[in-house]
Amino acid sequence: MDGITGLNEVWYSENGVDWQLATGNAGFSGRWGHKMGGLFSNYLIGGTSDGQTGLNDVWETDDFIIWKLLTGNAGFSGRWGHTVVYGIKYRPYIYVIGGKENNMTYLNDVWRSQDGKNWTKIMDGNFGKGAGHSLMFFSDITLAGKEVFRMIGGYDGANYLNQLCDTEYK
Repeated sequence: MDGITGLNEVWYSENGVDWQLATGNAGFSGRWGHKMGGLFSNYLIGGTSDGQTGLNDVWETDDFIIWKLLTGNAGFSGRWGHTVVYGIKYRPYIYVIGGKENNMTYLNDVWRSQDGKNWTKIMDGNFGKGAGHSLMFFSDITLAGKEVFRMIGGYDGANYLNQLCDTEYK
């Protein structure tokens, strides 16, 4: 982040110490507060360029140099400070959870997609609305077909949250 203006540089490191510039001008607009996730592909989702207006675009890359726009409007509201997790139940899904949207409203919605283009809202979580949280995802045979999202921490616009909440989806 350069002041409040977002950047579109992409850096990488093979050891976490020495960093190299992959590209100084990726295909997506400059931003911050975005998230990345993926297993079979690498997705960049949302963010903000100015701290006022959220983005809801989704980009994909295999090499972190060439970026492909999958959708300019993912269906969920433009947001930043959200969480992205990748989970495998019977088929792989990428999930977008919570964050903050344009009118500074904090969110607790949960969206998922199999391809990064088509998104479905699956629920509002029973965890508090917020941004900047961490999230874990569990899904296996021992959970009887349930998917469990475990949210930790966050900020709701007034308070830093000391929460550990689980939400189940079946």
